[in-house]
Amino acid sequence: EEEEEGEEESGGSSSEDGSDDGGRAKASAAAGGEEDLAPAGSSDVATDHDVVGKDGLGRMWKPPSSDGDSDFDSDSDDDDDDDSSGEVNLASESIGYDPSEAYRKRAALQDRYVEEEDDFSDFDDHGEDAMDEDGDGDGDSDDGAAGISFGEGATAAGFGEGSGAGGDGPPALSIVGRQKDVDVVDELRQICLEHETTSPIDNLAIELNSYKFSQNATYADCARGATLAVLERLGVGAGTSHAKLVSALKSELDHWAPLFTGKLCRGVEEECAVIAAVEGVAVGGGELGDVLGKEPVFRFVLQTLHDAEVVNEEAILEWARRRREGDLDGPLGRLFMQGPTQDFLEWLQEESDSDSDSESESESDGE
Repeated sequence: EEEEEGEEESGGSSSEDGSDDGGRAKASAAAGGEEDLAPAGSSDVATDHDVVGKDGLGRMWKPPSSDGDSDFDSDSDDDDDDDSSGEVNLASESIGYDPSEAYRKRAALQDRYVEEEDDFSDFDDHGEDAMDEDGDGDGDSDDGAAGISFGEGATAAGFGEGSGAGGDGPPALSIVGRQKDVDVVDELRQICLEHETTSPIDNLAIELNSYKFSQNATYADCARGATLAVLERLGVGAGTSHAKLVSALKSELDHWAPLFTGKLCRGVEEECAVIAAVEGVAVGGGELGDVLGKEPVFRFVLQTLHDAEVVNEEAILEWARRRREGDLDGPLGRLFMQGPTQDFLEWLQEESDSDSDSESESESDGE
């Protein structure tokens, strides 16, 4: 019995010694720190003092990369390693994270994406529209909406700054923030067509402004979409006379003019977009286009918009100056050179010169 008790005491002592040895081993591991925290078989130093401080112990955990399971579809094969979505998302959730660097890199990637050619572009190597939705390359969507189509050269801003709806400018995808395959001008037109004239025009202005921001559009886009909607609301048919068309336009402008004058037309460019929308329809064919394209209808429409203060004298003369510098033998040039239109422009120019002379005389008298 005495021998057994001696063995038990010896075993207990050994166990306690083993426990003490284990505690010392753990303390030693904590003191060693860097080597024990390193992954097995890794030669990297585990502790990142830039993250945990000089007295800290540890490193930022990096999630394993998943080739092919990533939700991030990168268009570039040479992105930096630290741009991986997992690590960036993890860092962004940490206290004290500064997102400015991530924003800067993202903006740089977007700028590079805009500059590079991609498979989604509607333009060929020469920068020209290779094919449109109906496959004939003429810039018309042929959707048949109320007989409205858009003629060659009719752009969203009127002069090479288009974004959809038959424009000659860059495709919508090239605009940062613009959703792919969205015809912004046509969507704005649809919003205006859904507007009830019994509702305040301010409600429509809020809706247009919201959509403008969502698609990174411009006020010129909004002005053109609204103009197309107003023209479509006229209910013009093949036998409509110019007097009836002008009367219908005046009636519509009683409700719609405040949208242009107080909300959408912020300057000359937006007012030029209104004129460009009208001339685009006039040369685009269809029942409305056939009526608008005949003399002297286009002149009277232009004069009606001027009388309603939708477009002012400065915008009309600027539009005329740009048209004179363009192709006068094309559809838009022939529309512009119609006799009644030129008579109206000549009258406007004389009025403008007369006002300028009166202002000069007033200033001279004041001195």
